[in-house]
Amino acid sequence: MNGKIRLWFVGTATAGGLALVCLLLAWCTSAGMASAQPVRFSAGLDVRADSVSASSEFTICTATGHQGNPAIHGDIVVWRDNRGTDGDIYGYDLSTGQEFTICTAAGWQQFPTIHGDVVVWEDRTDIHNSDIYGYDLGTGQAFSVCTATGDQFGPAVYGDIVVWEDDRGADRDIYGYDLSAGQEFTVCTASGWQGHPAVYGNIVVWTDFRDPYDGDIYGYDLSTGQEFTICTATDDQLWPAIHGDIVVWEDDRGADYDIYGYDLGTGQEFAVCTAADWQGDPTIYGDVVAWEDHRDGGEHIYAYDLAVGQAFLVCSSELDEEDAPAFNGSIVIWTDGRGSDMDLYGRRIRFHLYLPAVMRNLAA
Repeated sequence: MNGKIRLWFVGTATAGGLALVCLLLAWCTSAGMASAQPVRFSAGLDVRADSVSASSEFTICTATGHQGNPAIHGDIVVWRDNRGTDGDIYGYDLSTGQEFTICTAAGWQQFPTIHGDVVVWEDRTDIHNSDIYGYDLGTGQAFSVCTATGDQFGPAVYGDIVVWEDDRGADRDIYGYDLSAGQEFTVCTASGWQGHPAVYGNIVVWTDFRDPYDGDIYGYDLSTGQEFTICTATDDQLWPAIHGDIVVWEDDRGADYDIYGYDLGTGQEFAVCTAADWQGDPTIYGDVVAWEDHRDGGEHIYAYDLAVGQAFLVCSSELDEEDAPAFNGSIVIWTDGRGSDMDLYGRRIRFHLYLPAVMRNLAA
């Protein structure tokens, strides 16, 4: 069970039944039930979310200039912001409605990511060299992660582990850094180009072009030091994302780009979306995958609940310019071009509660 959601009970009930249902809903919320997998209680009752839908949308940032590269964890949204003379890193607290600055240093900062109190990003304070920097929201302290020779790109963070794409060598490789130990380490330095890393727990995944004509998805277990293949299908597999045992990516094996997934626990690959036209840039949290979708000729945000087996539209504005989705288990955010420039919007996802007959009878 991942994420935190709100569950609602609407209707009349007897005093005893109402007390039982309210207790049940409070437990589900604190447990963060974000999938359709049943939750078993001591009374032998199974409860699950049996459908999903998107609620009303809201604005996160519509400041002048472009806002892009959003990421979210918990109540905190971070993004690259161009309201100034170059790219900076800003944040927004969904619980308080307060925007704040994270980094407004000279040069260009972009591609932020967040986990817990730690925000990391790609930093071009030196315009000729890209490094990885971070900021601790809890202490208010900025810090460097990697300032090695060459460029470091596209970081990802989970817990104390930061990973990124690094070209200090002959080509691009995957490096990592343990914030608690203060130690840098290599993840993959195979021949060819490795990039677009993502991390969850002990697993790092990335796009791998050790075959220069065919991008694949590889993984590495930090606890065992073992590398493994996830998908080596024909044509390109790109931009992996991971949460729990599920890895998702953008896949070109068909007539156009689709979204595929792989369950590390079962070793099974599966299709998430093979609709017409291009689907890409997937993100995942819990059982919900969201992505940018061009099936209608524009750029829209769609999502799919793996447990329920239900796809749903998250956003389709009139100007057809929504991309770069991010998801925290209950809120999808994206970059939106409906205004004069690119802004940030969000929408809450509702997981609708299924109550067994015995529970419905208690509330009758």
